[in-house]
Amino acid sequence: MLFMIGQRGSAQLHHQYGQQWVSHLKQAGAFYLGPTQATKTVRCPPWRPDRLLTVREDGSVYSLENTCAHNGARFMEPRAEAMVSRGTLVCPWHSWTYDTTGQLLRTGAMNIPPDICPNRALTARPVTVWQSLAFETAGDAADSLTRAFALIEQTVPGIFDLSHYLYRTTQVEPHDSDALMNIINYLDIAHLPNHRLTLGALVQTRGYTHVANADGVIQMVPLHARWMTETSDAAVYRYARAYGESGLPVPDYGAVWVTLRSGIMLEWYPGVIVVSQCVPNETDPWKSVFYHDFFYHQDTDDAFQAAHQTVFADTGDEDHVWCRGATAYLKTRMAAGQGDLPWGCVDPVYENYADWYYGVVDSVL
Repeated sequence: MLFMIGQRGSAQLHHQYGQQWVSHLKQAGAFYLGPTQATKTVRCPPWRPDRLLTVREDGSVYSLENTCAHNGARFMEPRAEAMVSRGTLVCPWHSWTYDTTGQLLRTGAMNIPPDICPNRALTARPVTVWQSLAFETAGDAADSLTRAFALIEQTVPGIFDLSHYLYRTTQVEPHDSDALMNIINYLDIAHLPNHRLTLGALVQTRGYTHVANADGVIQMVPLHARWMTETSDAAVYRYARAYGESGLPVPDYGAVWVTLRSGIMLEWYPGVIVVSQCVPNETDPWKSVFYHDFFYHQDTDDAFQAAHQTVFADTGDEDHVWCRGATAYLKTRMAAGQGDLPWGCVDPVYENYADWYYGVVDSVL
């Protein structure tokens, strides 16, 4: 073991995570691909530019290679999303054409029948769909997701029901901090009061509850008593006033956070659901990229969404300062030959699931 119970993981484990985690997910984990609410669509998620999420007219969902079997051209660039009116994918180089299950239909301008080019179908990967969210799975990840989703529905029924939410935007945030550090910070609620005029004004740690199993952690944080009555012009209170004007009921929580074994995070805030995945930078394991898909309740307006986006971004900036500093510290530990030693202790006041996630990582790397 690279860490001790009750203490944070080592710099070496953080570095391994950056080097190996994406490969692990591809072999035996889960990636979030995107929403499936709109049929006849194809999406290239920026965190998996080698994959395409296709949603057919009948609602069936596929995860396909984003490269033509002919010469390897990409069908679509990351962050792109398109309607596929004819239900086909066409290679931009030589017009090889596939249906949205990955089957080859035509071989381009020469019109060579596909049976002349056997075994040229696009590779499809297993997909798990929950609440209209698609996850590509490998190994036993589908079973793990199923158990985690059952825990969510049992613990906070209806909270992540996306039937009244609409996908609005995707954010891509490069970070000068390692991916494991970002997830560990996400699991630690002890620092919430530090976000005084951002997230800390929305939630309060008193009354915090949590539920966990081997597949995921659910953290439920009460709504701050003053959130909907404060008259300050800070974005967090503009968000509150816009929420009140939407006519939605006073929520039971200020936030509900779910962290899955794969590092996928589901976040619920009043009127908002965010699905996030933080992955290591491909060339520097001490850096990472955070991806967020935002879903807003259909009864909210542009002012509500803008205020929430500001709060979310400002909170993320505050977290990034700490994560960047902590990552720099771990790098110095590695340079000093102390990379295998645990660092720091879990805050004893609040339940902290850093050890849970370090255990997940240590068990698979």
